[in-house]
Amino acid sequence: MRPFRRVVLLANKIAAVFILIVIALPDFAAQAEDRGTTYAEIGWWQISTYPDADGCQAVAAFKGETILSMGLIHVDEGKFWIITVGNLAWKSWTKKKKQHTLRLVTGKTVTGKTWQGPFFVLSGQEGVLYSADLSVEFMNSIADAKTLEIFDEKNRLLASLDMKDSTNAIKAVVNCARKTVREAKEAPATSEAMPQNETTISGTGFFVAPNLFMTNKHVVAGCKTIDVRYPDQTPHAATIAGQDSTNDVALLRTDMSAQSVASFRHGPRLGEAVAAYGFPYYGILSSSGNFTLGNVTSTTGMGDDTRFLQMSTPIQPGNSGGPLLDMSGAVVGVVVAQLSAINMMLAGSSVPQNVNFAIRAEVATNFLSIKGVKPQLLDTSAAPQALSPADVADVAKKFTVQVICEGASPKMAKGDVPVAVVAHVMEQFGSPHPPPKMGALSRQRDIIHSRHVLENQWRRVNHENTP
Repeated sequence: MRPFRRVVLLANKIAAVFILIVIALPDFAAQAEDRGTTYAEIGWWQISTYPDADGCQAVAAFKGETILSMGLIHVDEGKFWIITVGNLAWKSWTKKKKQHTLRLVTGKTVTGKTWQGPFFVLSGQEGVLYSADLSVEFMNSIADAKTLEIFDEKNRLLASLDMKDSTNAIKAVVNCARKTVREAKEAPATSEAMPQNETTISGTGFFVAPNLFMTNKHVVAGCKTIDVRYPDQTPHAATIAGQDSTNDVALLRTDMSAQSVASFRHGPRLGEAVAAYGFPYYGILSSSGNFTLGNVTSTTGMGDDTRFLQMSTPIQPGNSGGPLLDMSGAVVGVVVAQLSAINMMLAGSSVPQNVNFAIRAEVATNFLSIKGVKPQLLDTSAAPQALSPADVADVAKKFTVQVICEGASPKMAKGDVPVAVVAHVMEQFGSPHPPPKMGALSRQRDIIHSRHVLENQWRRVNHENTP
């Protein structure tokens, strides 16, 4: 098995695939519609497409309720193999850490081969482990194997799997994936013949140096032109000087002069008062900007992601990329997302109340340093001087600007563009899956389905999180 280095680079492409793997659902026939289109059935292997990726997987259930999935995914960077393995009985030990080392022993009639490498816990699903960017040599050994034994770090035998028909199953996955890629390439030819509407979308940014401002990457993704302006002033052209897809931040250059440059402060406290200033609902609300107040409700994001803050400060579409400020006027975060009430209701939960998120200032300043910009940092050894909300708003207005994206597709205006969150995903998602059917393990399915919906809505820029 190869090192996991490339998987980090491909994370925004492959995390969606991991969420769609039905590893804890043994009733494959009943759940086919949740996985994608069934391509073939070979012995106890069922080959199906991924609903939101160019690729296919072969899935089988084994004695002891262990489930194995072998998938081949095509992305812009190339193609890669994924193996996912899970068992409900593994929850107690897999949840202790996010990464485990598994040893896989492939058995033949005479000799076998031993492989060892990192496996990662599927987000929100203890008991399910995956490894990706696997070598062709490794997959060939799986194809040739008569049996597959899986051991953990303590050399405990987790599963002994009969790999009957694995050769034909893997061949079918290759053929299926090739077919999905071919169909994907043919599809744009039809759509390109039809003119695509374009629209203007708006977000928020703030100056971090005299002619440099930052915003979310998803605010400026797919734009033909980008303009920046203070309210009631002439727009100036802007160009992307650097971007980080993983953390959803971007640095832009403009010839417009900044009235002020933001200062950053690291480490806001739980419960601390914070404010947001930006330009939500472009063309509907006031063009002079909107200022809202709230508190830091958690010092981490969803899934305890330490790159994010959770706050109760109200935000709307158009706030993305704007500053989250403490009551001294220092930037403690970059506004990025809100929890979707619609998708929470679809998950069978209650309607969220002001559950919003910002990228921590530490992440933003690290990005700026890497790009050669020295951010202005406040001394955190002393408590910052508190200002009135009106004074904080005055401070924010001097370095916060409206970012206008021209030529974006309506799809992007709705928010179907990448945003960095707990895990990073592909650009397009379908609608949340329908409620799971009743049957064996129905209670576990309901739990897993709810997690799927929540993670899908968090991983995409939803309709309530456009720039």
